[in-house]
Amino acid sequence: MTRTTEPLAHFEERLLAELKLEVMGIQPSARPARIRSPRPRRVMVAAAIGVSAAVAAGLTVATATAPAPAGTPTVHYSLAADFLNRAAAAARAQNAPLPRPDQVSYIEQLVVSPGPHGGIRECMVLWSPSPLTGLAGGAGGGKCGPGVPAVPTAVLKAMRSPSNPSYDYPALNTLPTSPAALRAALYAAAARGGAAWGLPTVHSADVIVAALIERVMGVPISGPLRAALYELLAQTPGVTLVPNAVDAAGRHGTGIVMNWDYPGYGRGTMEIIFAPGTYAVLGGNNIMPGQRVYFATLGSGLVTQPGS
Repeated sequence: MTRTTEPLAHFEERLLAELKLEVMGIQPSARPARIRSPRPRRVMVAAAIGVSAAVAAGLTVATATAPAPAGTPTVHYSLAADFLNRAAAAARAQNAPLPRPDQVSYIEQLVVSPGPHGGIRECMVLWSPSPLTGLAGGAGGGKCGPGVPAVPTAVLKAMRSPSNPSYDYPALNTLPTSPAALRAALYAAAARGGAAWGLPTVHSADVIVAALIERVMGVPISGPLRAALYELLAQTPGVTLVPNAVDAAGRHGTGIVMNWDYPGYGRGTMEIIFAPGTYAVLGGNNIMPGQRVYFATLGSGLVTQPGS
C-alpha cells in the first residue's frame, strides 16, 4: 500500500474545500483544483476531524439543551457530568504515561460528511512531531491501513531539527492533573495571547483555552491528565448525555453533547462518543450550519525514533 503525505495545513485546506463544495452542491467535475478556506484553518479543521472536536476553538457553551438524534432521549446535563466524572475515574486508573521526547504520535481518523453528490468518506493519518512538547509542524494525508504507518519525512524533520519552532499547546509535562490547577495553567497560557499558539490574536482567553484543550485531547496523554480534562468538561454548563450514540464507523456508545457558537459560522452541536464500559473515545459528530461531519478514531499510537 502506498501512503502519501502533505503538509497538514494543505491537507486541512483541501478537506475543508471538499466539504464546502459538497454543501454547495457543486458537481465533482466542476470542482476547481484548490479552494482556500476563508475560515480559521487549524481551529476549524480540528472541529471537523478530531476527537477533540467537542472542545474546538471558538467554543462557547450555551445553557440550552442540545438536540439528540431522532428517537433518542436527551438526559439532563447533571447525568452527563456524572458520566464524565466516571470516565475521569477510569482514565485516572490507567497506567498510560506521557509521550517521551523521542516519540511522535499518529491517529487514523475516518471522516464522513454527507453531501448531494455522495459526500466525503475518507480515512486519513494525522501526525504530531512531538506530542510531549506540543511542537507544531505535523503532516497529514495518506490512507489508513493495517500495522503502524511509516513516519512521514516532514514529521521527522520537524522533530529533529525544527526551524523557527512554534507550539500548539504547553508541554504536557508542565500541565497539572488536578482540574483546578489545570484550568489555572491553561488560562495562564492563554494570557500569552493567541499568536503564541498559532491562533488569531483577536481570540479571547476562553477561546484560546478551548483550543488548547482540543489540541491536548488530540494526542496521547497520561491517564491522570485525561481525567483532569474530562473533569473540566464535566463542569461545563449545558452538557447533555445521549445514551445511544453512533460514530462514523457504526459503533455504538454514549454521547456527550454541547451546543456552541463559532465566530463566522453560527450555532452548532458537538458530540464526543465514548465506548460502553471502557470510556474510550470512539469518535464524534459535528453539526454546524450547512454542514455535518461524523468521525471515528480507528487507530492511534506512538512511534519511537531511534537516535532522535
